[in-house]
Amino acid sequence: MRFMGEAELVDILRKTSLHFEGNRTDSQTAYDNLPEDYQKELLPAIVAFEVEVEEIDTVFKLSQNRDEESFHNIVGKLEAQGGEAKGVAEEMKKRADALFGCPHKSNS
Repeated sequence: MRFMGEAELVDILRKTSLHFEGNRTDSQTAYDNLPEDYQKELLPAIVAFEVEVEEIDTVFKLSQNRDEESFHNIVGKLEAQGGEAKGVAEEMKKRADALFGCPHKSNS
């Protein structure tokens, strides 16, 4: 872990506030538009740090906690949406057998 200095902290606050304000530099809550005394009061209370990610574990949460009927209804709704949602439905169908001991039933 590496702690960052004030200049890096200010840069992060600038970028983050602009990101969440849709890059609207005229927003009252963009960092550069905050009152200077407000910035000076809060900066000492904020610690910026950087961590190196050494490992990533993935977890699939595709409505496995649902009963079979609800699961298949969700799959059907996702398929109907198309696009990325349809891709999620396809992945869920692959896992249906392991969850319920049967292949996906279409509800359409």
